[in-house]
Amino acid sequence: MNPSIVLTSSVLSVAVLALSAHGGDFNGDGFDDLAIGVTLTGGPAPVGAIQVLYANAGGLSSNGMQTLTETTTPIVGDPNGVDFGLAMAIGDFDADGFDDLAVSAPFAKFKTIADAGAVSLFRGTPTGLVAAGLLHQNQKGMKDKCEEFDYFGFSLAAGDFDGNGFDDLAIGVLENVAKAPAAGAVQVVYGSKKGLNAKKDQVWSQASKGIESDPAVEELFGTVLAAGDADGDGFADLAIGVPFEVTVHGTTEVTGAVALLRGSKKGLTSKNDALFDNADLNSTNFDPTGSFGASLAFGDFDGDGKRHLVIGAPNWDVVAAGSDDGALFFVPITSTTVDLAGHKGLAIGDGGRYGWAVEVGNFNGDGFDDLAVGVPFSKFLTGVADAGVTVVMRGAATGLDSLNAVYVTRDTPNVLGTPNSGANFGTALASGDFDADGRTDLAIGVPFDSIGSASMCGGVNVLRGSTTELVTGTNSQWWFGAPIGVAQSFQLMGLRMK
Repeated sequence: MNPSIVLTSSVLSVAVLALSAHGGDFNGDGFDDLAIGVTLTGGPAPVGAIQVLYANAGGLSSNGMQTLTETTTPIVGDPNGVDFGLAMAIGDFDADGFDDLAVSAPFAKFKTIADAGAVSLFRGTPTGLVAAGLLHQNQKGMKDKCEEFDYFGFSLAAGDFDGNGFDDLAIGVLENVAKAPAAGAVQVVYGSKKGLNAKKDQVWSQASKGIESDPAVEELFGTVLAAGDADGDGFADLAIGVPFEVTVHGTTEVTGAVALLRGSKKGLTSKNDALFDNADLNSTNFDPTGSFGASLAFGDFDGDGKRHLVIGAPNWDVVAAGSDDGALFFVPITSTTVDLAGHKGLAIGDGGRYGWAVEVGNFNGDGFDDLAVGVPFSKFLTGVADAGVTVVMRGAATGLDSLNAVYVTRDTPNVLGTPNSGANFGTALASGDFDADGRTDLAIGVPFDSIGSASMCGGVNVLRGSTTELVTGTNSQWWFGAPIGVAQSFQLMGLRMK
C-alpha cells in the first residue's frame, strides 16, 4: 500500500462508483475500484480524463492504473478540454458480472453542432476497462437529436429501471423542451446482452404525459440524478433535480424542486410520480433560494427494505439571510406516495454548505445504510476557512443517528494531509469496498488542496470503513495531483460560490 502516490494531473471530480456499496468492480476480482475525473496538464492544452485505480487486499493501488481520455471523432471535447468526466456512472449494462463505466463530455461538439454532448462507454473485463462505444443523440434509434447547447450527459445515473438484470443509464440533457430554452430533459437508455441499446430509449421532461408541472425557460430539469429502489419493489426509481423550477407559494416564489419517476417492468413510468419543493416540506419555514435538490441519494437507513430520498439544499440559510449554511432532508417513499409529512431535516449553521455532496454506504458492515455528507466550505473543528468537513452518520433499526455523527477533517487522527484554507475537503464523495472486508470505504474529494509549493493541486482522501468509528484514518490513503476543481458542475448550475 502506498498512501501518497503523486498523480501528474488535476482532480476534477470523484462522482464515481455505483450507488451500491459493492459497485465499481471493473475487473471482477471482488475488490471495488475507483475512477477519478482529472484534468491532464503538460500538453498544448488541458485535457479531461479519467484515472482508474484498481484495488487489492491492501486497498487502492497505482499498479495497473488506467488513464482514459476522449479520443473518438467527430465527437470532441469542449475547447478547454476539461469537460470529459464532468459526470460518471457505473453499472453492469450487459450483466456479464463486470461493472462498466459511462463518462460524459457534455460540451462535446457533433460535427458543426456546438455543445451537443456525448457519453463514452467503457466495458469491464478481467483486465480492466476497455472502450465500448459512444452515445449521442444523432445515432440510430435515439428518440431525440443533437442540437446546440443540449449538454447531453450533464448528469448521469445508473440503475435497473425495468428489473431485467441489466443496468440502465439515465442521462441529463439541458435542452430546449416545448419551445422553452434549457427547460431540460432526461434520456434513458436501457441495458441488454450487448450493453446499452439506443433503440429502447425514453425521453422524460415536464412536457411528458403524466409529469407534474410544465416546462419553463431555464428550469434545467435533469441537472442532478440519482437512482435507487426507493419503494423496495425490485425496480430502480429515478430522482431528478430541477434546480430552477419556480413555484409560487402564497406571495413567495420558491426555486428548486425534485421529481421522482418509478421503475416498472416496462422501465421508468410517470405512474405515482411526484414533484415537490422545499416549501412543500416546510410550509412555514423554508428558504426560497436554498438550492433544494442540488444533491440526491437513496438510503435504507433503518433496514426495512425501503429507502429514504436524501435531498441536499447547500445554500439553505439557517443563521441569517445569505449565510449559506446548508440543509438535508430525508423523505420516506412508499409504493404509491412520497411521504412529505413524514420527512425529517438536518442543518449545521456555520456557513459550510452542508449537503453539498451526499454518499450512502454500509461503512461499519452492520447491514444498515450509513450516510456521508460533504460540507466543503466549513471551518468547523479546524478553524480554517473553507477547509471543509465530512459528516458520517450511522444507520440503525431506529433510523439514522445524527446525534452521534462522526466529523472527519484533515485534523482527524491518521487522516493524511493538513486542513488548508480553501481546500474544500468534502466537495465530492464516493464509496466502495476497496479492500473487500465487508465494510464500505469512503473517498473524499479535496479539489483545491495545496501540496507544498503546488497551489490548488487537489487530491482524494480514502478512509477505511470501521465497525467502531464508521470510517477511520487508520491505514487511510491519499492520492493527489495538480487539479482545477470539482466545483465546475455546480458553477454551471448557478449555485453561489465564494
